[in-house]
Amino acid sequence: DRLLRYDMILVYDKFKDPNYVRAVERFFGVEGFNNKTIDMYCGWESRMANERVPLKVKFQHVLELTHLNEMDNRLYRDLTSCWTTKEGGGNEEEVEYLFPKVDVSRFVAQRNRTVIG
Repeated sequence: DRLLRYDMILVYDKFKDPNYVRAVERFFGVEGFNNKTIDMYCGWESRMANERVPLKVKFQHVLELTHLNEMDNRLYRDLTSCWTTKEGGGNEEEVEYLFPKVDVSRFVAQRNRTVIG
């Protein structure tokens, strides 16, 4: 059977680690995807909209978001704790990311899409 969908979670703060970037690039079969600097903050349109219509958050929403954030933190710890370390030169520990390479034969192309590899 072939997969119609494949979910992958990428850990944003790990993009600072060149080994992680290389592992993700190997997975997708691309190079240099992390070379462009991206501003993760909102653009001027979003800031202007926030100034015109400020967000009003009820305390119940804060509690719910706190609970969801705890779940996100737990997921982050679970996902990042499985990486193995190996001794790099000297006292540094180097993390080894063992992502497999994508096998395009395992995927079904969506309508009007092509599976590339």
